[in-house]
Amino acid sequence: MATDAGPRRIEGIDAAFLHNETRSTPWHIVGVLVLDPSIAPGGFDTDVMRRVLAERIEHVEALRRRVIDLRGALSAPRWVVDETVDLTRHVQRASVTGLTGLAALAELAARSAQVALPRDRPLWQIEVMEDVGDGQVGVVVKVQHSVMDGVAAVGVMGALFDLVPTPPAAAVDDRATPEAEDLGLGALVRAVAHLPIAAARAMWHLPNATVGFVRALRDSGRSVTFPLSAPRTSLNRSITAAREVSLRTMPLADVREVAEAFGLTVNDVVTAMCAGALRSWLDDAGALPDRPLVAAVPVAVRDRGTHRVGNRLSVLFASLPTHLADPRERLDAVRDEMRDAKATLRDLGSHTLGALADAMPWNVIGLLFRAYSDLGLASRVPPSVNLVLSNVPGPQDAVFLGGARLTALFPLGPIFDGAALNVTIVTCGDDVDVGVVTCPDVAPGSLDSLTAHFATALDELVALARAWGETRDRPLH
Repeated sequence: MATDAGPRRIEGIDAAFLHNETRSTPWHIVGVLVLDPSIAPGGFDTDVMRRVLAERIEHVEALRRRVIDLRGALSAPRWVVDETVDLTRHVQRASVTGLTGLAALAELAARSAQVALPRDRPLWQIEVMEDVGDGQVGVVVKVQHSVMDGVAAVGVMGALFDLVPTPPAAAVDDRATPEAEDLGLGALVRAVAHLPIAAARAMWHLPNATVGFVRALRDSGRSVTFPLSAPRTSLNRSITAAREVSLRTMPLADVREVAEAFGLTVNDVVTAMCAGALRSWLDDAGALPDRPLVAAVPVAVRDRGTHRVGNRLSVLFASLPTHLADPRERLDAVRDEMRDAKATLRDLGSHTLGALADAMPWNVIGLLFRAYSDLGLASRVPPSVNLVLSNVPGPQDAVFLGGARLTALFPLGPIFDGAALNVTIVTCGDDVDVGVVTCPDVAPGSLDSLTAHFATALDELVALARAWGETRDRPLH
């Protein structure tokens, strides 16, 4: 294995995810995988998972990165890349008593999501549930968000998965992780020296971003959704460390049928589906606002073909038409809102957020964020958004892990004080997989009821599309 370069400064959004962790808000992403091991020689279990990683981890830097904190007001954490990783510490067998299938995996994912990753090793862990029922195997993966975003995660999957069911043969290397070198005064000086460079880079982006924002406001007919315009709901309070997860799979063919009928994108349809489900869920609890919910929608700003680690993200803000009872009106509203939100993001510049994040003193801001959490201020100040909504493209062709076929994939994003709901929608093969996470101490109802409403909302849109098609095809008399 080639030796990597020395410790590297953790910048921008990656640094924010590290510094802003609190007791109630661990900043990690969780992935739930369902595998069919029926064609894997010898099946699939925890040992196979370790063998796959032992064979390929040297090609996946994200899984060998460990963080080292430099203490002090002007210091910055740095990445060091471990030569070897003790896979027995990272990959473990798990079980859930009394549950099977997606319910068992949701419980395991919720349990995992409550606890921050230890920082004395690379920032990831895998739990393997070797029998979730019907001969299926479940894998729950947790990665600190500083290590990768959704697009990078798909790239890592590409390094670990195969297009054919060929099992790995390498043995596990269980050598202990080496101690990191002492960074010393030189690293601190370099961290301090970087700050004005980062600030200058951010200032370079700001004028163009400001001009773009003014242009967006002046553009007649364009709707611009602002953070802090969200209505207050029970989701917009301070949260605890408790987590609840629900998982649901629906046919991608149904989503495409609606998209084709009305000339929409798949993303438009799943966003409208989300709006319909949230409307029903909040209405059931008597907590439906008379204004649209506001979602923060992460947007990847890297090429999909790259497998780079870290985060290359921007965020757009979108109104979800939860106040509209008619599903066709919701579809039209989502189409217009997403078109305008994407145009505004283009005017602002997709890299502006990253440049600003790189200039921020996240070690200081992290102290403020923890004070915000500890003092429960989210319950007292206006909410910036109501939820986080992500739509992540997954594998469309059959892929295999250690000879076992991937049948479902559910990424789960973080929640935080003031936004206690994260919805992630993934297209995987012929399915749309929906993963939802919340804090049950503030949620207005159970998440299983919310994901049931997703299925109902999609059925409603499919019926609407078919009725629309019949109307268009009806001969004139």
